[in-house]
Formats: sequence, C-alpha cells, structure tokens
Amino acid sequence: MGRPPAVGLRYTSWDVAVLDHDDTFAKLLGTQGSRGFLVYFAIYQRAAASTGYYYKWDEFSPAILAQKLGCGVTTDCVQQTVTTCCRIGLFDDGLFGSAGVLTSKQLQQNFISAAKERRATVQVERKYWLLGDELPKGFIWCGQKEVCPPTNPSLQVEQPLNESKVKDILTPVAPTDGDCGKLCGKQGDGRQDGKRARQTVCTKLMKLYYQLTGVAFYADKEQRKAVYARMDRGATQSQMEAVMRYAVKSGLTPMQMYGEQWGWLVQFAGTGR
Repeated sequence: MGRPPAVGLRYTSWDVAVLDHDDTFAKLLGTQGSRGFLVYFAIYQRAAASTGYYYKWDEFSPAILAQKLGCGVTTDCVQQTVTTCCRIGLFDDGLFGSAGVLTSKQLQQNFISAAKERRATVQVERKYWLLGDELPKGFIWCGQKEVCPPTNPSLQVEQPLNESKVKDILTPVAPTDGDCGKLCGKQGDGRQDGKRARQTVCTKLMKLYYQLTGVAFYADKEQRKAVYARMDRGATQSQMEAVMRYAVKSGLTPMQMYGEQWGWLVQFAGTGR
C-alpha cells in the first residue's frame, strides 16, 4: 500500500504580477472590491484541491463559503462575485449555466502543469474541458457514463479486495439507523467484533464516496479517522450517508464533511440531527 492519497492538487501557482498585468482582475476589484477577490481566490483553490480543474456549485455553496471565509463576506457577496467572474471571464459562463461547474482555461492549464509529471495516466471529464480536443501526453478522456478513476496516482484504490471482503462491504450492517456506539461493539462478542463493525461501516462510506466522486479514500488514515470520530459522537450510518450524498455536490472530503462542516451539513441534508 502506498502513501495516503491526496485530493486534487497540493498547491497552485500564481503570477506575482497578476494584479498589475491582468485587466480582468482590475474589473473584479473595481466591481466587487477586495472581498470579491477573496471569494474568487477561495473558489479557485477549492477547485484545485478537490478535482484539480473544476468545482461543483449548488444553491447552498454561497452560504457555506461565506460562513467559512468570514471577514465580512456575505452570501450575497459570494453570489454577486460568482456572477461577475462568469461575466468577465474568470470562470466559464457556459459551463456554469449548463452544469453548475466553475472552471476556466487558466485553472485547467495550471492543472496540466501540475499533473503532467505524474506517472499514472490522468483522466479528465471531456464535458468540462475547455482546452480543445487534443490532450497532452499522459492525459486521456474519462467517459461521461463511466465513474472517473482518481486523477492523482496517489489516489489509487487499495489492492483488489477478495470475494469475502467484497461480500462484507456489500452486506447491509444492521441496524443501519441505530446508535453507532451499539453498532460498533457495545453489543456482540467484544472489542474485536466492535472494531470489525466500525471498519465495515467506514469502508461502506468510503465506497459510497468513491461511487459518487470517483475519488478513492480507502487507504487514507486521516479521512477514516474523521469517520470514526463522527461515529464516536453519536452519528448514525444513515445520517452520515445522507450528509455525504449532499456534501459531495460542494466538493467536500469526508474529513471536511464529518469535521468542522458537520453542523451545517446535517441540517441541509435533512437528517434531523
């Protein structure tokens, strides 16, 4: 098993004179001020961190981002900034209107620069790609109906599971809506059974995340630790699944959705807790 997987890019590069030589940013600053630039920068970085080259946006994204940024940034400020960025070309207006996706040629060019040295083949969604039909060496298209594998070579799934492990993953854990403390070992044959039950629930959630996003976190200890921590605080499996199905729309990782963002997400997901 390799090192724990990363999500998207680990860093992005910026021209040191971007504010001096790019009139587009002058337009953004002139209409939305420094808070508008902060909003744009935050979305850009989230796109790079989540998929590398695009960011899914929905009706709740402005409120979540405003709450995260603080500094006087409001939901209306975020909404107005996104609209302005699409109008002046910092984000592609067509993809935002048709698919709820925030991306740009600059973002995708930076993704190519950062990902081209990877040894594994990098797959990209053709429907979100703005740089033409010819991909650089090492990049291939990901089919629209195909679950896109991780674009980062460190995001590879663990070694293939044997049949007995696959059966464990696909077999429902009962009770699925009960207290996770009971589910994870306070009943049954002791600590070993409890540990095995916790691992099974966690693997189910990681499998669901992979099915929803194409990103594999099976081997990421930090992501799994966040799942266990949320279980220990009394969250049920069904609550955690509901939050995950909602939170992936905003590009959040399990560590984010089961950590500091849980209080908001659990209300939006309608889980009742």
